[in-house]
Amino acid sequence: MKNCLILTVVLTLAGCASSPQDFYELPTGLSQVTDASVLACQFDKQVTTAKDKQQSHWYLWRAPMRMETRDALTQQGELWERNNHAQMFYTKLFFNEKTAVEFVPGDLAALGKSPSWPQLNSLIDPAVLGKQLLLTEEQRIGDMQVQHYRGKLQQAEIELAWLPNMQLPLRLWKKMPEEELVLTLKTCAQTLPVQPISQTELSQFRHLDYTDFGDMEDDPLVKRLEVLMGEHQHGEH
Repeated sequence: MKNCLILTVVLTLAGCASSPQDFYELPTGLSQVTDASVLACQFDKQVTTAKDKQQSHWYLWRAPMRMETRDALTQQGELWERNNHAQMFYTKLFFNEKTAVEFVPGDLAALGKSPSWPQLNSLIDPAVLGKQLLLTEEQRIGDMQVQHYRGKLQQAEIELAWLPNMQLPLRLWKKMPEEELVLTLKTCAQTLPVQPISQTELSQFRHLDYTDFGDMEDDPLVKRLEVLMGEHQHGEH
């Protein structure tokens, strides 16, 4: 079976803008956040290709042992969880299809997709800051420090406005040969009106093991999910 997966949250959320000076207003609710390890954030996401431009709301919920994202346009999401042994478990969520595709640590290792927990929680690996991505400017907006970085990661041009106190992008751009993407942080708080998936809702999904896909290629749902993940590989992010 062909490998049609790219895990979206890791360095695939980004974009393009003319200058780091083009913003700046701190997101709603940011000043009220007292614990940056537990956050609910809404981003504006824009994906531009030669054919079209797509815009959507994109959500991030993070907690010490759990991280979830959701794209309002595609109605797809990701759920990452870790246990006390630092093992990570990944679930790809398809809300329209009410299906969850589950990956155990062995699947992730075989796919070469085992990002660090800080990388997942921050949307970009903090370890690359000051190394692959070089600091170009620092500023303050109100009482919040903002650092600007620029560089290349995996052949993609990156520009980043970083909130070090939150360990989160204020804006993240990524420019690749076939597309440009941008994430802009709009709202950040301890909770948002849009909630992460509940255990009750998740229990109503059909659950599939990624390792079983090879034995289910005649299943119409599996065929559709493979197409969706293939499309995701090239532009869903």
